[in-house]
Amino acid sequence: MPATTGAAMLVPDSRMYGIAGVATAVAGPLTYLLSNDLGPVEVTGLDLAISSAEEPRVATIERVWLDEVRPRAGRSVPLKILLRSYRGEAQVREVPIEIPANVSGTVSILVADGSALAQWEQRELRRVARPETIDQMIRRLNESRRNNRIYVRLFSSHPGAVVEGETLSALPPSVLAVLEAERNGGSFVPLRHAVVGEWDIPTEHAVNGSRLLTVRLEPRTSDR
Repeated sequence: MPATTGAAMLVPDSRMYGIAGVATAVAGPLTYLLSNDLGPVEVTGLDLAISSAEEPRVATIERVWLDEVRPRAGRSVPLKILLRSYRGEAQVREVPIEIPANVSGTVSILVADGSALAQWEQRELRRVARPETIDQMIRRLNESRRNNRIYVRLFSSHPGAVVEGETLSALPPSVLAVLEAERNGGSFVPLRHAVVGEWDIPTEHAVNGSRLLTVRLEPRTSDR
């Protein structure tokens, strides 16, 4: 059976799964690839690294806030994330949020576990659009969200589109007009939001929960 391009597939990190979850994390991506109808796939090898712990490692995203009263575009703003472990212990993580200089008005910050982020992307960024190539399938598998990460996404209400399976964010109105005029057979899907910043925070816990902040940016003309 002929092989596809030499792209490597990364099986999602399964450190925080149970036994059944480990099996699913391995079998699921392989089944997805081998049963596709886009082209033949040949698996040339499989490497697994498994570690275990005797105690639960679960934490919930309980609260998020900005350490800045008047955030402005073009500046870094500290974002605080309060995690609560299954034993009730509190832990605060901090990540600097770089707000692009070309963003204005109202932006939103989503802090979520992998599952909640995937649901948001499917709903808002239309990530459920069918891959057009094997390489796109592998890329999506490699971008699968892990349950021991905190995902932070900064987004604004700037339109974009999914074109032939590729997500294009924050497109100029002129480009959107051309794409929509040439839409063909569902290869063009409009988007309502643009992701303008993203951060992934590794943890030693299986993270669950999500929080959303809506932030009004101060005009840059007030900078000194």
